Amino acid sequence: MGGILADDMGLGKTLQAIAIMLLRQSRATSEKARGPHLVVAPTSVTGNWVRELERFAPSLTPILYEGSLKRREELKTLSDKHVLIVSYGVMLRDVEVLQAHSRTLSFQTMVLDEAQAIKNAQTQRSKALRTLHSDFILALSGTPVENDASELWSIFRVVNPGLFGTFQS
Repeated sequence: MGGILADDMGLGKTLQAIAIMLLRQSRATSEKARGPHLVVAPTSVTGNWVRELERFAPSLTPILYEGSLKRREELKTLSDKHVLIVSYGVMLRDVEVLQAHSRTLSFQTMVLDEAQAIKNAQTQRSKALRTLHSDFILALSGTPVENDASELWSIFRVVNPGLFGTFQS
């Protein structure tokens, strides 16, 4: 089961997500390494993720997945101590590369920051995220999903596929 953490801005959603990654990390080292963590976020906050991980989780190594196409080479060196941080746009452009990686070495945790970015299930972004494999998915949103139930259904379709059934139901 995955989850949605929807709270007002400034109340520590990023820190709570990092705590979950650390908890899962401690369990991974006591059981078996289950691959790196993945954070998908708007470009405007990817740098904040790097700073927060360096500050609060020095045992995890943030890798900002951006820039030239050489970024794809970084995927070959990922371990369970890495946090791959990617913007929604780059994730969409490189979804096939990330899919191949997530099939061979599943992401331990996938965090979707500003998850209201996938409130429409028909967008390419939402469809692409549904193809990535992760042991646990956490969606973060500082913007309440209040327009209609279809927005919440769309986010849960990524976080907990099948939980709410079909769109019609």
